[in-house]
Amino acid sequence: MKNIFGLIGIVIALAGLGVAVFQEHLRPPPEPISVTLGEAALAKGKQWLGVGSEEIAEEQSAIDWVTIVQFALGFIGIALGAVSWIRSENHRVSALAAALGLVVVAWEYVLVAVGVAVLILFLGSFA
Repeated sequence: MKNIFGLIGIVIALAGLGVAVFQEHLRPPPEPISVTLGEAALAKGKQWLGVGSEEIAEEQSAIDWVTIVQFALGFIGIALGAVSWIRSENHRVSALAAALGLVVVAWEYVLVAVGVAVLILFLGSFA
């Protein structure tokens, strides 16, 4: 098999694209808020004034593993596309692996670009 790096890059980038598309389904559901509005306002006021700052424990933000896996798979797809191109494999396969990896890395921007394109097509239909 001559295009092994490119094909592996395409498969990994497609897995990353699947993670990017279904990322909200892969994250655990948010925990319900147990603090009332008055308690939250009191805590923010104390924090702003500096009163009782040792009582207020800062909540550590959880690591978003879904986004880390998404970016890792995208970068691996890009890297394998580059390795495939360097090894003089089929350039179309190499470009597809790199392009899919780039789409995975820039997934939010791709969605915005598609939305803008649909809006332009919609507005262009009235001209």
